Amino acid sequence: MIKKSYINVKISSEKEVNHFYLYHTENTETLVVIYPGGNYSCDKPILHYIRKAALLKGHDVLCINYGAALVGRDLSEETMIAAEEALKAINKCREERKYNKIYFVGKSIGTVVSGRVIDIIDDIEIKYIFLTPIKDTIPFINNYGGYVITGSKDKLFGKEYIQLIEENENIHLEVIENAGHSLEVDDLEETLDMHKYVVKICNNYFGE
Repeated sequence: MIKKSYINVKISSEKEVNHFYLYHTENTETLVVIYPGGNYSCDKPILHYIRKAALLKGHDVLCINYGAALVGRDLSEETMIAAEEALKAINKCREERKYNKIYFVGKSIGTVVSGRVIDIIDDIEIKYIFLTPIKDTIPFINNYGGYVITGSKDKLFGKEYIQLIEENENIHLEVIENAGHSLEVDDLEETLDMHKYVVKICNNYFGE
């Protein structure tokens, strides 16, 4: 059975951020942490079905909420703040359950936030999925490897950025033909096929 709850993280004396947490009543050894995009929540199609795939694999899922951390003023500072808050939520989950593996799934700016968290955590195995990364994600991709999924028409991650990671042997790179940053095209059926393909990749990766 799957239960729903919220992991509450205090960010000031007056404010707290609630992170959506789905967990199995039976013990599980794996946690999947989803870092959404700035304008692409965990309830959007791809992340919704990735979350479902993780749950069906028997993994617990934590959906990160940035609160007011990302307002578009200073990407470096804001993503670091978001990462510190996300880490607090992850640690609370780890206090409740003794996970031995974590999957990070980041989308867009969420790939940067997840990368900053990766820099901090060093006491557990972590596997990575970078969905439609941005320029600032490149150092994390090259340092940690994992799955990178982007679109051939993603204006935020063009060919010049793909060339900076494609030779890395620790990376599984998938470039979805004609897809933009949202991994969509104008044709509905083609978009659904793209989403199905991406979710299938993640589903298979969750079994590794």
